[in-house]
Amino acid sequence: MVDLGYIDKPNDNLQIAMDETRRELDYNLARSYMNAMLFVKAVPLLEAIYQTWPYEHRFGVQWVRCCQNLGRIEQARTVLDQLKERTQEDAEKAAGELKKWVEEHPDKKPEDLTEEEQTTVRNLKSRAQINHMDILRMEGVQLLAEKQYQQALDLFKEIHKVLPGHPGTLLHLGEACMRLRRWEQAEEAFQQAVALDPGYVQPRPGLCRCYIHQKRYFETIGEAKRCIGYMYQLPIAHFYHGFSLAREGRLLRAVDSLKTATDLNPNMVEAYRQLSYICRHMNDLPSANTWYRLAENARKRLKMLKEGAVDPSDIDLSPKRRPVLSSCDVLDDERLPSAIEVPLSECVVIASGLPRSGTSMLMQLLQAGGMPICTDGVRERDESNIRGYFEDERVKTLRRDATWLKDIGGQAVKIVAPLLPALPLSSTMKYGVLLMERNMQDIVSSQRKMLAAQQRKGASKTDENLMQLYETRMRQVKQFLAIHRIPTLVVRYQACLQDPLTESERINTFLGGTLDVDGMMRVIEPELQHEIN
Repeated sequence: MVDLGYIDKPNDNLQIAMDETRRELDYNLARSYMNAMLFVKAVPLLEAIYQTWPYEHRFGVQWVRCCQNLGRIEQARTVLDQLKERTQEDAEKAAGELKKWVEEHPDKKPEDLTEEEQTTVRNLKSRAQINHMDILRMEGVQLLAEKQYQQALDLFKEIHKVLPGHPGTLLHLGEACMRLRRWEQAEEAFQQAVALDPGYVQPRPGLCRCYIHQKRYFETIGEAKRCIGYMYQLPIAHFYHGFSLAREGRLLRAVDSLKTATDLNPNMVEAYRQLSYICRHMNDLPSANTWYRLAENARKRLKMLKEGAVDPSDIDLSPKRRPVLSSCDVLDDERLPSAIEVPLSECVVIASGLPRSGTSMLMQLLQAGGMPICTDGVRERDESNIRGYFEDERVKTLRRDATWLKDIGGQAVKIVAPLLPALPLSSTMKYGVLLMERNMQDIVSSQRKMLAAQQRKGASKTDENLMQLYETRMRQVKQFLAIHRIPTLVVRYQACLQDPLTESERINTFLGGTLDVDGMMRVIEPELQHEIN
């Protein structure tokens, strides 16, 4: 991947390269713990790597989140203030270094830069930019944790004025209103967030809570069912569904929903208590006492987890349901979501596939069809790609910095398949992926030929081992796309060569039908037809 030019080269110093690899492994492990709600295990990992790499701000961001979730509010404030200070210091330092570099290289044009110089300039530009809105949102969440509800509300209102179309800001605004028990205002904020993005699940439990506090149980049931429809494995949605069914007198249905909530989250104390309450109401005292004991056990477990008095790995927190998607399911392309639900102007279109699978041709098709493309032109055309690579150097460091993606809505960008899991997943980021597939032996042969032309060695693995590795990676990529419901169209390289009209029409339909199909067809040159053989 390095020799083919798709990711940055590791540090030449072997010790530094090993340290950075361990750092990334620890960071990914910490994120996995966080996704499993095991924040107490993530904290020491994040603390250690943030102290060693104090200007890698992503480590500090996640450390703050862990502290907030563990109720360590004072520590969260200390880390957040330190993070803000370091971010400002690093941005000023990077801006100074960038200015100095430009002054020392007055005659350097982008196309004249070496790969090392390109990496240096790109990293300095990235560090010199501060995302002030993200920092303000973190401050607002911290104010909520510190019970400074009115201050948090005022801050989120100011952010909303600057970014009125951001569902996440409306979510926080609604949460602040709920803390102040302003249920109607909170409901309005959550409704606005849902209207902006119906698939954004997070505001829906907030709506349920607003309805419950206004004793609108029938509406709560409907909203909870919609929430479950979008994300079944969300325990709080099942809890609100069961709670409201019980208030409507539908006790047996309520028990089913509340049991599902405890299956999905064995530490949901309130669900156990509601089950105990219902059983007591139905004169089933033995069951009521059992559910009450389970509630107390869950309460004690949560307390011990927050205090770090128990190893979370010793507790079985696995849901008692099979996964939504198995690895076998996603091998069928029909399982991949195939509809872009937002205007193309709001969507980042990604031309993807393995290196040398035909992603450059995909970019040519999109450009010929009239779609704006995101490319910096740094990597020039050569005998391996006579029409150009259509790449953006920022893609190489996507795992470290993906903030720039939010600025290229309505454009197409080339991102190789192994980097797709680094895409930021949020309600405001919408993607459409064109996933190019090609005969695996042809891909490996093309890679070998390209590396030979560039006098680079490449991987030491055999062709057979490389093909097995790539097939595994493509299965993982498809699983990622399917699980996160990212609209995807699989495009076959051979089909593009044999029937360019049909494939161009498929791509055009997938992207909303606004492209110039005739222009796309003309991109497939007759001399490429030899690839069929």
